[in-house]
Amino acid sequence: MQRKEKEVTPNNILLVLASLSLYGKPIEGRTRLQKIVFLLKNKYGLPFSFDFKPYYYGPYSEELSDLVSLLRALGFAEEKTDHFGLDQIRYDYVLTEKGKSYLEKYSKASGKDTKQTIRKLRRCISKLSLLPTPELISEAKSLMKIKSETS
Repeated sequence: MQRKEKEVTPNNILLVLASLSLYGKPIEGRTRLQKIVFLLKNKYGLPFSFDFKPYYYGPYSEELSDLVSLLRALGFAEEKTDHFGLDQIRYDYVLTEKGKSYLEKYSKASGKDTKQTIRKLRRCISKLSLLPTPELISEAKSLMKIKSETS
């Protein structure tokens, strides 16, 4: 069975770039990034259009992973590796200067709704950035379970 390709929306690009920017420091780990975006969408109602499925460490979106790869290829985001022991690697994400410039240009040209969304994103990111990764995972798993039970 072939996977249906989903269009990369400008809204997703803007929201992921803004999330990286507003986080204020590197987002430590792919798992953390996935859970932050899941919670931004499903707990706080931010308009990401990613689909998430259950995965070992909670909700996972292949579309989000693909978009991060695209942002890296465009030079808008950077993935840094942090090595722990022999076999453990953590991938950290940060917005590049090119990404900041693109985000700034896009934000200036955007309308009132987008600016309100970015303000809401800022408040939500500041809350989520304080939570340790295990708490993010737990909260995301719980929310995904509730959503699957009610659908």
